[in-house]
Amino acid sequence: MPEGWAWCRLSSLVAIGSAKRVLQKDWRPSGIPFYRAREVARLAAQEEIEQPLFISEEQYARLTIDDSGPQAGDLMVSAVGTLGKIYLVPEGQRFYYKDASVIRLSAWQKRVSSEYLKIYLESDYARCQMIQHSQGSTVDTISISAAGRYLIALPPLREQRAIAARYAEILIRIQELEQAKKRLLQATNKIKVRLLDLAMTGNLLPQEVKRQQQGNWPFSLPEDWNWYRGSRCFGKKAKKNSSSPTIRYIDIDAIDNQVCQVTLPKKMPATQAPKRARHTVQEGNVLFSLVRPYLKNIAYISADLEGCVASNAFFICHPSSVLLGRYAYYLMQSSYVVSGLNQLMRGDSSPAINQADVEAWLYPIPPISEQQRLVQILDQNFDQIEKLEKNFF
Repeated sequence: MPEGWAWCRLSSLVAIGSAKRVLQKDWRPSGIPFYRAREVARLAAQEEIEQPLFISEEQYARLTIDDSGPQAGDLMVSAVGTLGKIYLVPEGQRFYYKDASVIRLSAWQKRVSSEYLKIYLESDYARCQMIQHSQGSTVDTISISAAGRYLIALPPLREQRAIAARYAEILIRIQELEQAKKRLLQATNKIKVRLLDLAMTGNLLPQEVKRQQQGNWPFSLPEDWNWYRGSRCFGKKAKKNSSSPTIRYIDIDAIDNQVCQVTLPKKMPATQAPKRARHTVQEGNVLFSLVRPYLKNIAYISADLEGCVASNAFFICHPSSVLLGRYAYYLMQSSYVVSGLNQLMRGDSSPAINQADVEAWLYPIPPISEQQRLVQILDQNFDQIEKLEKNFF
């Protein structure tokens, strides 16, 4: 440990306390905010509180008559369930909190900085202490006595404040980078959407043929393109599972919908496979999620994924005599397909479409030679966008 630092028990640095009892019948639709562990966790994460609770002004006054209410600089610690989420109370905020569910740490400012203590208690070392010393028969709980025994690495007060100030600067920089990342992803996503829209409407490449009249079709296409139902262009159904003793299972969670790729197939004994594990996929297949299609859980099955077993939550697009697998991959990401199929969703808790919806939809299909040209250009552009995103971050 650096010179001037010391190991201290938390109880020697702060007053550790809890609240007076507030019953559920005391909750009000408005008044002074009342926070349980879940609300403290959301405050710590700078998230909005859903369905806030309140107590009356009169009850708050009675509960805090001896200055036992939270004060600026106090640390409120979630002590039940999700342990150790820490909220630093700012100036001028009035609220009360649930006994046993939240612990209040009031720092003795001549020994310890609240900002430094918050940083330390959020460290991996402190988190390990919380988990190791939590107790509870059904739900993990931090008791006041256990919290008091936590070991704190304490530098001199001036150094604590310097660490806290530097940490705040780093957090600001991280937030700036996160915002920059968000703006970049929004910009690159718009480029991808635009490229796909141009490609799927026959406007990405110069055409040597005239365009058809729109008629009753969704939009006009070059004359050598065709409109096909999914049942016509997607080929044969996927094969049933093999008899292999182990499988690699692809469910919706296995797909990264930011890049439309399978990233985490799950290896498991075939005997433990879920009932939804229905179909073995082949290179060139495209998976399209039937559940919440607007989330774009879409993926192309490359050679290394050959033989994986996919959930029946996917529609499996097979290449055919009129459709290349790689073109189908881009086609199913286009706003025309995603937005159109989205309109057919049914259900409230987990809205979805079905296989028949995908098979009945109309798809713009160019000649195979045109598909090859479009795929080459889209692959090149999407690869460049992916490199830009990776280099930036």
